[in-house]
Amino acid sequence: MITGGDVMKKLFCLFFILIMLLSGCIRYDEHIYINQDGSGRVIFKMGFADETGMFEGGFKEITAEIERESKEALKASRGIIFVDSKSYVDAGVEWSEFVLEFESLEELVHALEYDIAFSPGGMGFIKESDHFFYRRTLPPSDFASSDDFGLGFDEYIPLDILGPYLADTYWGYTVTFPGHILETDVLGDEVNQEFNTVHWSIEVMDLLTNGKDMWAKIAL
Repeated sequence: MITGGDVMKKLFCLFFILIMLLSGCIRYDEHIYINQDGSGRVIFKMGFADETGMFEGGFKEITAEIERESKEALKASRGIIFVDSKSYVDAGVEWSEFVLEFESLEELVHALEYDIAFSPGGMGFIKESDHFFYRRTLPPSDFASSDDFGLGFDEYIPLDILGPYLADTYWGYTVTFPGHILETDVLGDEVNQEFNTVHWSIEVMDLLTNGKDMWAKIAL
C-alpha cells in the first residue's frame, strides 16, 4: 500500500536528482495556512529553471503521477484531503504544485511522515492563556535521500557528496496565521503583519547539517 510518506519520499528523491543533474535554479517552497482551530491548508511547490532542456515539459507527467499516488495514499489518512495539483511555468521556472487540507497539524505530520531530510519534524499549534504558540522543529540529517523507487542511488546520499550541488539552494517556508504576530525567531521584512504571515528562507545545506527551530507567538 502506498503511504503519504512514500509519496513525499518520491517527490524529494526527484528534488535531489534535479539538483544533481541540472545547472538551473532549483526551488522548493511550502506555504501553510492555519485557522484558529488548528485546521488549515498546505501548498507544496517544487520548481526549476531547466537550462539543459533535459526535462522540458516533464513536470506535467510527474505532477499527474504524484497526484494519483497522493490520492491513493491519503484514502487511509484521517483528517487529510487532497485538494488539487497543477504544473505551470512562471517567469521561466517550471513549477509542480500540490494542495492539501488538514484538520490538525498533528494529522498532517502523521500523514506525511517520511525518513529523509525534509521530515515534517515536530510541528504544533497550541492555545495558551493569552496567545497561540506555533513551532516546527526540523532535526539535522547526515543524508539527503533514500532509494526506495529504483532511481539509481545508493541507500543514502551522504552530505559530503551533495554539498557542492546544494550551494545557494534554498527552502522557502511560509506560514499564514489566524491572528497578529506578537513574536517570532524571524526578523525584519520576513514578517508581514498586514497578512499575518512569517516567511523563512533557509539554505538547504544548513538545514540538513544543523536542523532548524521555527516558532511564532500569535495573538488570540
